[in-house]
Amino acid sequence: MNYQAYAHIYDDEYRDYTEDIQFYVRWARRCAAPALELGCGTGRILLALAEAGCPVWGLELCEPMLERARQKLARLPSQVAETVRLVQGDMRDFDLGQEFGLIYLPFREFMHLAQEEEQLSCLDAIHRHLSPNGRLIINLYDMDLVTLSQRSESNVPLYRQHGGDYVDPRNGHKVYLSSASHYQPSTQTLHEERFYDRVDPEGAVVERRMVKITQRWFFRWEMHHLLHRANFRVHELFGGYERQPIGEMGSEMIFIARPANEKELQSEVEWLENKLARIRSYKRK
Repeated sequence: MNYQAYAHIYDDEYRDYTEDIQFYVRWARRCAAPALELGCGTGRILLALAEAGCPVWGLELCEPMLERARQKLARLPSQVAETVRLVQGDMRDFDLGQEFGLIYLPFREFMHLAQEEEQLSCLDAIHRHLSPNGRLIINLYDMDLVTLSQRSESNVPLYRQHGGDYVDPRNGHKVYLSSASHYQPSTQTLHEERFYDRVDPEGAVVERRMVKITQRWFFRWEMHHLLHRANFRVHELFGGYERQPIGEMGSEMIFIARPANEKELQSEVEWLENKLARIRSYKRK
């Protein structure tokens, strides 16, 4: 995704979206401090944690997004700002020299990792930074195969996203969101073009901006196996921020994972040793 072009839009578009914040505040209070948010963007969730008294770090690759987070942080009381550390970096490979009781990717950030190597590299970096009793939270969309199949045609029409409309706080103009998306089943990748039309009080479009988004979609059990491969174990799985179970396709998937313990890892080692012994026995025949 081109966050360089999106940075100035993000805060306006999601200014009133708060339904996920208390979920992460509760988990940050439950886990040992500090917490780490990967892909923290402009600080929508991270700064809410800080204001709730939770020490938190934020890692963000896009400098314009991070700069907006810094500006908002500077407006907070000093005792709150002192509990936050913002770092520019890539979640696919980072070294912060710090362990965290909670590492979370709260808003589909993991879906920007298209390749298996990127996904495993990110999970490996998380594992190195997560305390043995810590928790990892990853938020994804549950794959809606019906909707995605409709978007797998080559000529997908532009359609209005009425729930994405918002008001530009600088001038009071309404901003209307439309998008066109194309899903590639072979790679489980959704390519979307979002068009933001700012309209003056007379109804004239005075500005149009376009942002391209690419997301890698995950099946539920695919994510289970990916986490297991990276030496995590799924602790809980929710279909929403009120801890509800997984519902219909297209809802939220919120994975709560923990590092595998010594007994579980030893079992994995024994399994691999048995497989290796079988391979060696075949070679001797």
